[in-house]
This record gives sequence, structure tokens and C-alpha cells, in this order.
Amino acid sequence: MSAVSIDKDQKRLLTVEEAVKPLGQKNHWGVRHLINFQGLKTVRYGKRAIRIDVNDIEEWIQKHKEVVTF
Repeated sequence: MSAVSIDKDQKRLLTVEEAVKPLGQKNHWGVRHLINFQGLKTVRYGKRAIRIDVNDIEEWIQKHKEVVTF
């Protein structure tokens, strides 16, 4: 598994809202569903806030890939 490369200007920890696009979701509720029911890992940031590591996004995508035939 290859890790996502991080430029020095790119953030490694994303907010739920920022993770919408890389995860292909329509809104933050889709990301929250992945966290609560599909095993997407998070990092506790302060008392209430959570962040998502871009490497965990890549790992989750790789884990959920499958071959589909029609």
C-alpha cells in the first residue's frame, strides 16, 4: 500500500468537511457515515473535534476496493 504524498503546503489532518471531496461524498454526513459505520479512522483533535489523516483515507480506499464485473 502506498501512502499519500504530502507536500509541505498540504495539510495531513483534514476536517470532516475537507474530507468530503477525497472520499467522493456529497456532504459531511456521508463522511460521518463512513466514520460511524464503515470503519474510517479518525484522530481526536481537542475535546470534541476530530480530524482525518490523509493516510487513513488512502488506507480505507484501498481496503474497500473490489473488482466489479457486469
